[in-house]
Amino acid sequence: MMEVPILVQKKMCVLYANHYKLSEADTYEELPEGVKQMFLGMEYTDICAPLIYHDRNVKEHSWPQIARRYLLPQTTVFRVEGKFVKNLSENGKVNGALVGK
Repeated sequence: MMEVPILVQKKMCVLYANHYKLSEADTYEELPEGVKQMFLGMEYTDICAPLIYHDRNVKEHSWPQIARRYLLPQTTVFRVEGKFVKNLSENGKVNGALVGK
C-alpha cells in the first residue's frame, strides 16, 4: 500500500475528531492532547473508516471519489467500508463509539 502523506493523515484526524464531536479544531495542532494520543494507536484506515462510511452513505459520493479523497486504492476503500458496516450492524458501535449519520 502506498504511504499516505503526514499532512493528509493529520487532516483526517481533524475530520474524525470533528465527526465524533471530540473537538471543533481546524488543524491537527489545535486538537486536545488526549485526542492526539488516541490517534497514535490507530491505523490510517481506522481513522478513515467512519469518514468513508459517511461519504458513501450520507453524501453519496462514488467509490472513485472516495478513493481519491483518502488516497487509498478502491479495493482498500471497499474493504474498510465493509468492515465498518459489519461492525456497525453487529452492535451499532464501532471502536466503542455510537455511529450516527
